[in-house]
Amino acid sequence: MFVESVSTNLWILSNGGDFEKINQMVNTHVHVVIPPSRQDNQQQQQHSPSSVKAASVHPATDALPEDDSHAAMHGATFTASQSKLPKLFDSNNHNFGDDDLMGDASVCTPPQVQLPGDMVRAILGFVDGASLKCQTAECEVLIPHFKATGYQGPDRIVSDTFCIDGHSFCLWIFPRGNPNEAEYFDRALSVYLWHSSLNDNKFDQALYNWGVHSLGDLTSFQPSGFVFPDRSLHVAARVRVMAMTIRVHLEAGFLSHQGLGLGPPMLTLDVPFCATLADLMAALAGALPLLDLRECRVQAKRPRKCLSTLAAATMPLFGNLLCDGTDIDAYSTADVFVDPAGLDSFVFLKVLERSGVLRFVGRLQLSAYPTPHDMVAYMATAFPRVAGWRYVREECAPQLMSPLSPSDRLQPSDVVIFVAATNTPSNDDADHWMTHVRHGLNQYLERRYDHARSLLANELHHMTLHDVETIGDMLDVPRFRVHSVFAKCREDARRTLSYIMEGRHLGFICDSCGETDFGGARYNCTVCSDYDLCHRCYGTSNVFVCLCMLMERSS
Repeated sequence: MFVESVSTNLWILSNGGDFEKINQMVNTHVHVVIPPSRQDNQQQQQHSPSSVKAASVHPATDALPEDDSHAAMHGATFTASQSKLPKLFDSNNHNFGDDDLMGDASVCTPPQVQLPGDMVRAILGFVDGASLKCQTAECEVLIPHFKATGYQGPDRIVSDTFCIDGHSFCLWIFPRGNPNEAEYFDRALSVYLWHSSLNDNKFDQALYNWGVHSLGDLTSFQPSGFVFPDRSLHVAARVRVMAMTIRVHLEAGFLSHQGLGLGPPMLTLDVPFCATLADLMAALAGALPLLDLRECRVQAKRPRKCLSTLAAATMPLFGNLLCDGTDIDAYSTADVFVDPAGLDSFVFLKVLERSGVLRFVGRLQLSAYPTPHDMVAYMATAFPRVAGWRYVREECAPQLMSPLSPSDRLQPSDVVIFVAATNTPSNDDADHWMTHVRHGLNQYLERRYDHARSLLANELHHMTLHDVETIGDMLDVPRFRVHSVFAKCREDARRTLSYIMEGRHLGFICDSCGETDFGGARYNCTVCSDYDLCHRCYGTSNVFVCLCMLMERSS
């Protein structure tokens, strides 16, 4: 297994015996456990959260030391464990992943798998084909004699170092708040997950830990709330390490695909979440030995915002490479395109044949072909027997297409569909042509809708977020928008799919009435592409002008 990012959840144990989730550290996932912790009250040295202490070389154990002298850390325990995920089954009772994951102990009936909160990435990575083995650790630290005011214990409590697949971590707790953060010192409880070894840190030379300056206001830690009757405060952390699945697309896959979108990936790779571009290139070289990657460009599948590869091979992928406008660290699955042509910015070309088949024919450099009029010249050369061409821009469902004029400026990664024109360029013929194109695209859409309708109609099928994401991929709906709707629908997968099937423009807001995910036609500004009106507001508005158009007219 590859070690990925670290995801950490923090809890304060209430005196009723239940853990209450207070906050979530940034960029975390793992299941680990921690050994007896130790206290550190070296106020004279004025350590900052970014300083590094010598890591403990003692292995992690579950047993508490016989010496009870470390009163401030008495009761702090940690357990390190490696566990394999259980088998997952589809609706046909076919299991995914390693057949030997559970051996004879594997269950024979499909479990009711829903993807709650912090398990989304792990389960999705597994179901998508990654042989994901998840390590988790839970650390509980007991702080005795805790007082919201007048606390006399150590300023900083540091757990012993624990390791996960060669990566070293420890937990830092500031009972009175981080003294290096004046806004929170003596006001809040500060907790950090620390990279004990800088060799483990591929993220940034200035980033040494994840955490929260204010896990909770000190005044809220009272005997009636989180502090136990014996005046002890329990802080718990759960850490989980996972792997990231990279779905690799090649132009050969685009050429073999027919229909909406660009088709499925050619292969998938598992890499650490903290992988650099060099790590990804090494994995690609092993998977594609016949391809000279030194001459290739690796970027997002449809790079609207990131049009080039990373400048430095040692920089992390996350936060730099974008996938359909979303940071690559947003989810555990990302799509990358390996481009032997090395084009910096391009548009996709498709042809809708008279038989109704929609197929990919190639890509063009956007700087050389910025408008549909320029692209027609290329099509005339590539298809000399065709007298003329009409064109539309492919959109994701439910819109499917939008009209283009010869002088419209195209955007990076636009998909332009060409259809052979007839010899009668009348308005009636133009309407007939648009109807023909929409009918051809709707045929592909209906096949995907039929699959979605069958899932909704099957009341015995336990629908999961993975089902919705699969349909979202078929409809070319970005995964981050599917997750946004999933959260809006209170993590109800069946309601999420119904919401998407209502034909909404997911993620779009009408700049007039403020409605989100509205249905019907969407009217978009052709200058800035960031101003939208719903059909109702466009019909009742006498003026359709956004700020950028006003500025353009005044200049």
